[in-house]
Amino acid sequence: MLLSRTDSSLADLLTDVQAALPDAAFDLTPFSVSDVEDRIVSFIAELASRVDALNTEVTRRLTVADTNVQAHDASADTSVRVSSLQAAASALLGNDVKLIPEFSFTPEATAELTDALGGAGKGTPTSYLSTQLNSDFPVDDWMHGVARVREKIYAWEQAGVLAETLAQRSLDLLPLQLPFKAGEQWLAMNIDPATVLDGERLLYTAHYATPLDPTKATCGVLLDEWTEVIPAKDETVGVGFNYDRPGSEAPQTLLLVTPAQMQGQWQWVDLVAALHEALAIAQLRAVEPGQIDATPYAAFLPATASATTLHPISIAANFSRVNGLIESLAETGNG
Repeated sequence: MLLSRTDSSLADLLTDVQAALPDAAFDLTPFSVSDVEDRIVSFIAELASRVDALNTEVTRRLTVADTNVQAHDASADTSVRVSSLQAAASALLGNDVKLIPEFSFTPEATAELTDALGGAGKGTPTSYLSTQLNSDFPVDDWMHGVARVREKIYAWEQAGVLAETLAQRSLDLLPLQLPFKAGEQWLAMNIDPATVLDGERLLYTAHYATPLDPTKATCGVLLDEWTEVIPAKDETVGVGFNYDRPGSEAPQTLLLVTPAQMQGQWQWVDLVAALHEALAIAQLRAVEPGQIDATPYAAFLPATASATTLHPISIAANFSRVNGLIESLAETGNG
């Protein structure tokens, strides 16, 4: 009877099960469904709590998504409209959801992309690498080199290996260089030393699932971007080094200046003249012995440059008195 029931009421089922049980007086270990009823009650309470939480979360997501959709409809700015739709999708489905919007090129960009595609199709950007440096696959060489230091390019490299292995499909890259200049080589790899760089370039290297038509709307995923500087042929550099600062010591030389005339005060011109004279004498005394050893002046070493005077009108050395010249002349009558 219980197995043939067609109604979906759990309460009625438990009532029928309880009624079908034998009299407890004839069963030493009575069979009861009370523990099942307790678990059902707990399950229903937990389920109700989860339904309430789910309802709250759904309401929140719908509110956020509706706000962003309204911001999309109210804005004429393309970037705002795209970001609003992305925010609405993330609110509804989670942050892992990424929208890929379509976009169209301006007439100027369309013309330049068309020229760049034509040049790339002829192999012009990489012709120097192929013909002069004998690189059979210059774009692949660039990609494999960059993949060693750029995480996302490494992921693309692995995707290319899996595509060739599992789907027998090659994820070829097409190098475009903007602004386009006819005959200009690709600046991502070695360049001809005679190349003259006259400005910045955008190296736009991409894989196209279908051939790019700049005149139609398109979409894509940007994997990575970075800025590089091509080193110049010549650089002016400087060298910096550390050195010990001179210690704080007492001066070893003292310059004593006295006025030329006793006028009761210093004269600026006298002080300046004294300094000039001291510097001139210092330059004379700065001559090293090795510089005059081979000259007739070597006989005068060691030499002393000093101010001299015959009469005691200033502080100076009187070598004639020190050497006894005056007394000697007086004795001979020549004084």
